Amino acid sequence: MRALQWLIILVLIFSTASCSRQLGYRFADTLVSWQLARYMDLDREQRRAVRGEVDKLIQWHAESELPKYHQLLSDVRFAIERDTIDANFLENLAEKLPSYWFDLRDAVLEPVLRLTPMLNDEQMAQLLENLMESLDEQREEYRNRDAEERIERRLTPFERQFRNIAGRPTNEQSEIMLKLATETPDVNELWFDYRERWLVVLRETLVERDNPEVLRAGMTLLISNPESLRPDALQQHMDANQQGTIDALVFLYASLTDRQRRSVLRNIEGYQRDIRSMMRQRNVN
Repeated sequence: MRALQWLIILVLIFSTASCSRQLGYRFADTLVSWQLARYMDLDREQRRAVRGEVDKLIQWHAESELPKYHQLLSDVRFAIERDTIDANFLENLAEKLPSYWFDLRDAVLEPVLRLTPMLNDEQMAQLLENLMESLDEQREEYRNRDAEERIERRLTPFERQFRNIAGRPTNEQSEIMLKLATETPDVNELWFDYRERWLVVLRETLVERDNPEVLRAGMTLLISNPESLRPDALQQHMDANQQGTIDALVFLYASLTDRQRRSVLRNIEGYQRDIRSMMRQRNVN
């Protein structure tokens, strides 16, 4: 669970189809309540408090963050039209993108600090039990896959994203993506260890949730600086994986056909229309 799991909804808003994305933004408060209900039972007052906090967060996001995403897409579209995308462009993009996630994490901290003390002991135990059970299920599912299945699991999301934005890949492009999936180190075991360590700190923090100083220190670590809990080996692999992905993207971009390039540009324009629509839903110009 990151930021008490309900921030997953904000990620989903920008990773689904157009109409679902706009629908999710409009009804984010309800979707977050549904997500939380998977992990613990909330009473009416708590659900009302969650909806209020999410509504304020979405308003901030529409006013502060969506314009940044729109501008970023304009920069990418301009670079494609001028054919200036290269490794340096993608590396600069990779350095810029995390700042948007960091801003969102920081914005979530205060709402979480206000909501967490509302949990009773039973809800806290229910939440932690369900989160650990979910982690154990994912770990068991992963360990039951053979090497070929694990590669396929890494390859499929990459291929799906490529098809969604550029269309059907050529044989050369499929080989590039397969090479990336095959050569990318498998960090799942390290990632599971990191998530388990995260849950241990969450448990320690929730036990002391009535102590404002302990709660703030713990949630700040969990939400704003979870990287400090990662094993060094995991962070090193993640850095290497990012560089491998950038190298693959350079080759993929260079291999785009004219038809695929037009498809990419159309999709970027569509994403920008969606962003403008979501801003209008929040009366942001």
